[in-house]
Amino acid sequence: MDIFSSANPQAQSTKKLRRYIVLGCGMLLALIILPILYRHLTLGQLIIVTDSSSNTIQVVPSVVGKNDETKNVGQNLQNNKAISLKPGNYLVAVRNQTGEATEVVQVKARQTKRYVINLATHTPQAEPVANVNALYFAVGAANLFYLDQGTKNLYQIDKSNQLAQLSSPITFTAVRWADASFGVGQGTDNKLYQINNGVVSPLNAPLSTVFTISSDHTVYLASGKDIYRSAAAGFDHIFTASQPPFALVSAPRAVALISSLGNGPQTSSSMAAQLTVLDGNNKPTAKEMDVYAASWSPSSKYLAVTTDSSSQILDASLNSVAVIPNNNINNPLWFDDNTLLYSVNDQLWRYSVSSTKSSVIATTQKNHAITALLLDSSKSYVYMSVQSTGASNRNLSIYRFGLQGQMVPDLIFKLGKLLPWVSGLCSSSIINFTSPSILVQSFITPSTASCLENTQTTLQEDGFNISTLGFQLSQIPVTQ
Repeated sequence: MDIFSSANPQAQSTKKLRRYIVLGCGMLLALIILPILYRHLTLGQLIIVTDSSSNTIQVVPSVVGKNDETKNVGQNLQNNKAISLKPGNYLVAVRNQTGEATEVVQVKARQTKRYVINLATHTPQAEPVANVNALYFAVGAANLFYLDQGTKNLYQIDKSNQLAQLSSPITFTAVRWADASFGVGQGTDNKLYQINNGVVSPLNAPLSTVFTISSDHTVYLASGKDIYRSAAAGFDHIFTASQPPFALVSAPRAVALISSLGNGPQTSSSMAAQLTVLDGNNKPTAKEMDVYAASWSPSSKYLAVTTDSSSQILDASLNSVAVIPNNNINNPLWFDDNTLLYSVNDQLWRYSVSSTKSSVIATTQKNHAITALLLDSSKSYVYMSVQSTGASNRNLSIYRFGLQGQMVPDLIFKLGKLLPWVSGLCSSSIINFTSPSILVQSFITPSTASCLENTQTTLQEDGFNISTLGFQLSQIPVTQ
């Protein structure tokens, strides 16, 4: 008799138990294998390799293509160690005590993506050029023009490194420059003036406080909702916007109108912040976007924009082309159609559209923030307006950084740490456009010679060889 036959109750019970055990083991195995299989089929592996174990690595969601995978997002990663992420775009930041580099990376399902992000061993410091209170300025081969924010006067530093005030009775609140040879300024009388090689004359234009100028010397301005472009006989009306723009950004073949929340009438159709682009035929393309800074690439191919939530590269049709790894960038400035320069606090950054990589290329002094950027006429230097944030004197200074590996004497940096200073009725500051020199001023005219003697004595006591420095005595009322 078969003890496992259906007639044997004990055999039936044993058989059922064996089935339950096999079924349970199968379910347990499935619970273990299925999540692994799911992750293998739906997630990707990301490996970041950097050149130093002391570098910190962090991954955060990219602005475009937000991801739901948050387990590893925002945490520090280990060098050359894989993590699992859902497919999509992510921002990787690599940092150390001297620099930072970022890159937008792509994770694909069932693939392992490996990226190498190295940091420079040393981040260069920007070179001080002039302790002048300048926000609006232009740099040519032989001169530097600027508007002093305190006196509202225009000044020039020439190729002999001499500072002089332009012989014009007009004072200004703002100036836009195409280059060092041509600019347009708004006078304190609210009228517009053109500046040709340092010579100021009235500009026959509609009344406007919103204006810009492109590199080909074309002037655009807004008078309320009406947009005008300069022409041989004055200005042509080219467009009527839905609401008055608060800023214009131009290129040789395009202009961008930036309108923010509340600029227009209080209606639901006009309240949205808007970016509008007019092409060479004045055809508009608009997109709801709260932009506060923008810059055209030289050929008008790309428009870099920054908002409160992201910084992006758009094409002329306002389609997103790329995400700039840093949010809330300031002072975007194109070097060419691929390379964008911008600032973040005291750091100067460079971003490549083709590689999607960005890195810090220079810094200013500690407690100094970059407020404006521009290229000189040869694109050898990027000049910057820098504001002190750690002292009671919040005036501006001009700095520069060489884009062709130019060497800077240590003397310049030592002077930059020491100057400017005010001692009694005397002030001393650096003028370093073509060579290092010291500008010496007195608040009382007869005391200038005494101020020079005091400045030279102080510099000698600090270890400077004053025979290597030039000195300028000035009564020009510039602010420092």
